[in-house]
Amino acid sequence: MRHAFFVMLVALPTAVFADFEMRYDDGTVGLVADGRVMFGDDQDRFLIEAGKEEMLLIDDREKTVMRVKPGFMKDMMAQARAEMEQMLAGMPPEQRAMVEAQMGNMLPPMPEDLPALEIVRTGNEHEVAGYDCDEVEVRTEAGAVEEVLCVADADELGIDDDDFETLTAAMRQMMEMASVGASNVPQADFGELGGVPIRTSGSGNPSALVSIDTGAIDAARMQVPAGYREVTMEEMMRR
Repeated sequence: MRHAFFVMLVALPTAVFADFEMRYDDGTVGLVADGRVMFGDDQDRFLIEAGKEEMLLIDDREKTVMRVKPGFMKDMMAQARAEMEQMLAGMPPEQRAMVEAQMGNMLPPMPEDLPALEIVRTGNEHEVAGYDCDEVEVRTEAGAVEEVLCVADADELGIDDDDFETLTAAMRQMMEMASVGASNVPQADFGELGGVPIRTSGSGNPSALVSIDTGAIDAARMQVPAGYREVTMEEMMRR
């Protein structure tokens, strides 16, 4: 499910929220509590909090946290390309061309170069973990299917309107952080989908919902653990 989460800068709602926890079979856990949204696994997580124009990336292996501002993906890619240019500057032309070809395939495209995608509702219905969901295909402009989702609406999942708005706003904020629009990653726009993907398959790792728990979530789970070191994007890229 991690590959589905990419964010528009909108303030998260500040109403009183219920808690809920979603668990997927690939180890991903999604938490919503007190206007905060956290998604990830036992290695990496992101945390978005109401009213803050940033996202926290938490690395539990390295015990670090990085603050991410809108447009960070574009900045990171620009820096990676600048470092590559610096490395290539002193090479002979033939060697440079060979290395450029190899490195070019390793660097992901800039956000503005990502293809536009569209949501197509197939009309097929399924059941995942006891919840009814509608099949949705994510297609390229040429009609190729990039990903297949099964989307359940908030009522079916027992998620109240405030929590769904919190989750939707967080996903849009993630798109802003990644400098991409809804047309590039429509599977991350829960508002457009009309619900939450509870099964995904296609270009990324497949995943499916295992359970939803609406019990109270310990506040400590929605915070950066004590002792974690804050790092910059430059430090993260040097690892």
